[in-house]
Amino acid sequence: MNHANGGVRASGANAPVVPDKLLALTTEALAFVSRDRAEGMARQWLAGAPLSNRNEQLALARSLALELALSVPSLTGTTAFDRLARAMKDHSPENAAAVTLLRRSRLRLARLSSARFEDLATGETLPLLPTPPSDAVGNNVVAFGRFTTTEDGYILATGTLVLLDDGALAVARGFVRPGGRGIGNPVRCAEAVYRHIIRNGASTADWRGPIGGGNPSFRSSQIAIPSML
Repeated sequence: MNHANGGVRASGANAPVVPDKLLALTTEALAFVSRDRAEGMARQWLAGAPLSNRNEQLALARSLALELALSVPSLTGTTAFDRLARAMKDHSPENAAAVTLLRRSRLRLARLSSARFEDLATGETLPLLPTPPSDAVGNNVVAFGRFTTTEDGYILATGTLVLLDDGALAVARGFVRPGGRGIGNPVRCAEAVYRHIIRNGASTADWRGPIGGGNPSFRSSQIAIPSML
C-alpha cells in the first residue's frame, strides 16, 4: 500500500482505494436512504430554532440529516452501505475494498492533530490518513463524524466532519460512557449534536458537495462538507 499516493486498503482486499472511489460509492449509497426520513429529521432539528436565514439553515439541516441517514441501521441492523454492498453489480477489487471501508465506518468523537487521530470517547490514538473531509477542517481540532479503519491500523474520515465548539462538545460528551467505553449511542449522539448546531448556529469551513448545496455561514461550531459527499 502506498499511503503517500492516497491509496488505502480494506481487510481482505487486494486493491488500493482512493478518495474518489469512496466518494462515488457514498453517492450511490444515497439511493438506499429514506429521503422522507431525512427530511423529517432536518425539520425536527429546525423546530423552535431562530431562523435568521431559513433557506440556508434548512439546506444545512438537510445535508446533515442525509449524512446521518447513511449510518442509521434499519430494523434488520443494516445500513445504507450494507444495502449498497448487496446491490452492487461491479465486484471489482477496487469497489470491494472501498465498500468494505464504508461499511466499517463509525461515528466518532475525536481530536485531529496533524496526522494523528485521538478518540475522545475511548482514548485510542491512531495515525490519520488524509481525505477531503479531514483536510477541510484543518489541524488541532475537535471533530465529530464518520471514520473508518484500514487493515494496517490507519484511520480516515469518510463523511461530513462537524467541528465542535464548547457547547456542542458538551452535548457530545453527554453520550460518552465512562471508563473509555466509547459513545453509548452514536446515532442519538449525532442527532443531538446536529440539532444543537442547527439551533445554536454554525459557521462553515470550505466545503462543497451534492448533498448540502449552497454555502451557509452561521456562528459558533464549524461544518466541513467537502467533495467527499
